[in-house]
Amino acid sequence: MSMYPHITPEPDTIFLTVAQLAKRWHIRPSSVVRCTKKTTLPSLRPTGFVMYRLRDVEAFEESRATVGK
Repeated sequence: MSMYPHITPEPDTIFLTVAQLAKRWHIRPSSVVRCTKKTTLPSLRPTGFVMYRLRDVEAFEESRATVGK
């Protein structure tokens, strides 16, 4: 039995680390961690490290996009 039965990623699921997300957003890794704690950005900790599903990141970015772009 899986330790995380509620996490069943599809084979093509892409995960990002804190460092990868920081690079994507051009901010410090500590800022990504702070964002995770203070917002609704979904994260997973299946191995003790914080991971982000790319589709969740894209949905989060879309929800934060400025109107009129």
